[in-house]
Parts: sequence; structure tokens; C-alpha cells
Amino acid sequence: MKRPPRKLTQLDFRQRVKRVDSNVHATEHGARAETGRSRTFKASVVGFGWAYAILFLAANRPAIDAYLSQGVLPSQYHTSVVAGLTIAIAVSMVLLVVHVLRAVFQRGRQRTASAGLLFGTGLALALSYAPPSVWAAGHTMFDDHLRGFVLSANDSMDMEFPEIDFSELTFVTSAGK
Repeated sequence: MKRPPRKLTQLDFRQRVKRVDSNVHATEHGARAETGRSRTFKASVVGFGWAYAILFLAANRPAIDAYLSQGVLPSQYHTSVVAGLTIAIAVSMVLLVVHVLRAVFQRGRQRTASAGLLFGTGLALALSYAPPSVWAAGHTMFDDHLRGFVLSANDSMDMEFPEIDFSELTFVTSAGK
């Protein structure tokens, strides 16, 4: 005759889980341990590019209209293109709010990814809305040694590319400042 089966206890269950999946056993409350690398830097770069593109679209409506009028796209589609860009800006604002909420209320990898996106967005905002005096102060920080280095690089570029006149080179931003 067979022995009656023994009633399994919580200790038996934990030992079996430890044999089957040691990662679950090693963490509290049965949650899986996070494996892999954090992608905060990549999220920051993506957040910067995303926010800078959206800020460009939002701030340069006349430039977009001028570009559309010069292009080959028929004028009847211009309203649809601008409406699509407006929808993209609105969706981006909603996603920005979602990432703020994720950074505040989530834990672990979701939080770091959202925090990276928000960091990149903050950098794009700082770059886009920096006053001209900040840029002028940055340009005045060039000392004589750095100016000499730039001029020697310019001379070597003149020898390499004689057909290009680097003296008329001007630095501009996408905002036209």
C-alpha cells in the first residue's frame, strides 16, 4: 500500500522555486531582479533630439510655411502637413507629462529611462532658450592661445581646400539668432 502524500508547506514551495528560478528566489517578494545595463545616456540623447526637434517645430512656424511654399508639394496639402506637425507637438507634450509621472512614481529601469529623457529635454530647453548674452560670454572666453590654434587650423584648411573661403564663414543657429 502507498503512503499518503505529504502536505506541501511554504518552505517546500520556496525550495522548489529556488531550484527552478534562482533569480526570483534571490529577490524580495518574488520580483525578478533587474538584469542588464541602464540606458540613461541613450535616453538622454533621445530626449535631447526629440525635444530640440519639437522646439524647432513650435518656434519656427513662418520658416516651415516658407519651406512648404518653396517645395514641390501642392498648396492644398500644406494645411494637412502643418496640422500633422501640430498633432506631433501635442502628442509630444502628452508624452512629456507621461514621462514626468513615470519618473516620479515608478521604480527601477522605467524611472531611469524617463529621467534620462527628461534630462535631455531639459538640456534642449536650456540650449534653445539661452539668452544671447550667454552665447556672447562663451565666445569671449576664447583666449589668445585658443585663437592662435583656431587660426593655425584655418591656415591648414586653406592649404587643403583652397577653393573654399573660410574667412566668410559665419555661425548660425536653427533659431536664426
